[in-house]
Amino acid sequence: MSLIKKLLILGLSFTFISPIIGVGGTVVGMFNAFNTIEKLNGTDKAAALAESVSFALYTTVAGFLFSIVGLTLLVICLVKYLNEKKQTSDPWSVSFVDE
Repeated sequence: MSLIKKLLILGLSFTFISPIIGVGGTVVGMFNAFNTIEKLNGTDKAAALAESVSFALYTTVAGFLFSIVGLTLLVICLVKYLNEKKQTSDPWSVSFVDE
């Protein structure tokens, strides 16, 4: 398997798995937030709640950032792969690239 195909698979993996991991972290952070509300009272509740919600937001942002990196890698590799395919094969087989 060529390096470009391996990078395409890696880019696809980052693009599709990262948001799922980010959402999973968001769910865990929100569970922690609700457990915090239940267990604490007073000013301690606000600080712990803020910490749980910030964890949820950080995991969401991290998931989106990794997804953007994967999507960028995917597009770069896909363009290189199609350019190689265009140069080594019949020009009619990848004519959609020129449109």
